[in-house]
Amino acid sequence: LIQIQRRGKSGYLLSPTHEEEITAIVAASVSSYRDLPLRLYQVTRKYRDEARPRHGLLRAREFVMKDLYTFDQSVNAAMKTYDSVSVSYRGIFNELKIPYVVAEADSGDMGGSLSHEYHLPSNAGEDWIVSCDNCDYRANREVARTGFDKPGAEVPQMSSIRSRSGDMSHPDMEKGQLDPSQLAVWSGVSKDRLTLVNVFRLMPLSPANAGTAQEEGISVAAVKSVFPSLDASVEDPFRVWQERVSSATEVDGEQRNTVSRIVNLYDHSLAGIASQPGLLQAAQAKLSQIIGSQQLALSQMSQITAHPMTGQPLRLAEITDGDACPKCAHGRLRVQKGIELGHTFFLGTKYSQALQAYIDHDGASAQDIPAAPTSSTSGEKGSDSQSVSTPASAKVPIQMGCYGIGLSRMIGAIAEQLADKTGLSWPRVMAPFEVIIVAKDGNEEDMMNVYDRLVHTSFDGNIEEQEQSRGGSKLDVVLDDRSHNFMWKLKDADLIGYPVIVLLGSKWKTEGKCEVQCRRLNRLKIQVPLEDLPTFVASLLQKL
Repeated sequence: LIQIQRRGKSGYLLSPTHEEEITAIVAASVSSYRDLPLRLYQVTRKYRDEARPRHGLLRAREFVMKDLYTFDQSVNAAMKTYDSVSVSYRGIFNELKIPYVVAEADSGDMGGSLSHEYHLPSNAGEDWIVSCDNCDYRANREVARTGFDKPGAEVPQMSSIRSRSGDMSHPDMEKGQLDPSQLAVWSGVSKDRLTLVNVFRLMPLSPANAGTAQEEGISVAAVKSVFPSLDASVEDPFRVWQERVSSATEVDGEQRNTVSRIVNLYDHSLAGIASQPGLLQAAQAKLSQIIGSQQLALSQMSQITAHPMTGQPLRLAEITDGDACPKCAHGRLRVQKGIELGHTFFLGTKYSQALQAYIDHDGASAQDIPAAPTSSTSGEKGSDSQSVSTPASAKVPIQMGCYGIGLSRMIGAIAEQLADKTGLSWPRVMAPFEVIIVAKDGNEEDMMNVYDRLVHTSFDGNIEEQEQSRGGSKLDVVLDDRSHNFMWKLKDADLIGYPVIVLLGSKWKTEGKCEVQCRRLNRLKIQVPLEDLPTFVASLLQKL
């Protein structure tokens, strides 16, 4: 948060998001189901104190977003809204004609039980997206699953784990003998700071840099599925845990019998010796090196080698290319980087309950209000709902959703993805103009004739239908009539990134042909007669 201190020592902050403010406004103005559904939009600046702003608009301390906040009387109505907005978002990204991935996502601090992210695949991205090569499974790696998570999935053998990952070489493990140096450990702490959570796996031949779970190849989502109260955001879990245990044990000089806890989770790569004493001894020796043998002896320790719900060995490592798909029988997963452009959240009643945004349900409108969905895909939302009877005249909290598109980030992401050494290259719907006309010296007076032909010509067939769907508008054309020379104008047009450039060059006077250029379509350059120009340019723009 970007915080501001006034002279009177009262504090302010520059808001990073506005769910609380919007909900408070609705709570003060909406009291009946008759006032719903309600949709509130805003396009505004937001602020976050990014530690490392990078890539221009992709990660900045100030950014512009389009937000939609929705308010419905029931979960069923809210789910219909969620699906409707999702269709609209797909329409927006389809109109941009750029590749995008809709992925299951973690709601994080926003809350709620259902969310999806809209990503532009790009090496400049900071998120990792998992997708199947055989079905429509897509998920952020923070929440992604693998075929190993399926009930009854075959447990990999040690030899297959080593040969597949290519970075494990510990021949002593089949004998139950393991040196502490052969164990990699990542640690986190519980939300109450009294439990230290350790994840053990085989040490790769090229160990990852110590630090975050992602840097060490640990899936936080997998760890949370076993230990839900994990707080993975703590940078120094050992110090935080020890300080919390010390403060809880000694209060005002008095000793209290507060038991510190240690929970050890063992990745399936250790499944071959999970039940043998050699592993436990090596794990304890590893922890003794980190936190000390005295603190270790005073702590209550638990060992978990299988998932408490499924009984399967724990798959705690990050998903990698080639892992089995959790949704289909034959698919393999691919991991790629992406830039998040949009996000949809079903918030449920997190904000409406806290801020007293309630509505009356009278006898005429009383209905069963389903519990919030827990499925991670919109197509399964209704199947897991449990109905909760709402009596007549009861007050119920409003069901909310929030939906955002990062406008400034979208500009930066598309520029990053489509630009080349010549300049920017905008999609048709984002370009300042769809077409620019540039005339060679001596042809300037003819530019207006070409402009009129492009703007005022009616199109036939599919092109006409598309133009009518845009509200009857024709091509969006600009003339470059500045006093600079021809080559300067041409380079400037490429630099700005107009989708289509129409040149009145050497063949204009002799043959009445214009040269049409389009960099995104394989650097197209073609001579087109004036009478065919509008239809040809419109056909190009349909692809952009």
